[in-house]
Amino acid sequence: MSLFNQGQVVVLKSDKNVNGAIIEVIEGSPEAKYKVFTNTSGIQVYYESQLAPQELQIALEEVDDSRFNAGLTAALIRNPTVSSLYSLNSAKIDFIPHQFRPVLKFIRSDRPRLLIADGVGVGKTIEAGLILRELEARRNVTGRYSVY
Repeated sequence: MSLFNQGQVVVLKSDKNVNGAIIEVIEGSPEAKYKVFTNTSGIQVYYESQLAPQELQIALEEVDDSRFNAGLTAALIRNPTVSSLYSLNSAKIDFIPHQFRPVLKFIRSDRPRLLIADGVGVGKTIEAGLILRELEARRNVTGRYSVY
């Protein structure tokens, strides 16, 4: 029976800076071997005696609110999702929920096409501007979108 499981994070006993996740367990005698996707050299094969479980060293008391919020914001910027709007506070307009519906529909669609046709004075220009702001914030403006 092997000491480590697939998906477990391990570290090399000889060099604690080399760590990775086990992607395959190769049973054998006298000891098991493991394919490990390492942080330094990609996929490598190691014997069980060469590896140790990586211990998580998280000090929650050291993380303050502002640092946590900064990290969360950075993660959202690096990995945009359809649930977060970057254009929400970028425009100097009053927040009216129905004006954000077109931009949400636009960023959630697989093939982003949208016809904005509301009544007079409802805010079609603002809706189009929010869509362009959102695309600009996500770095998706390439000149292939048209506003009429």
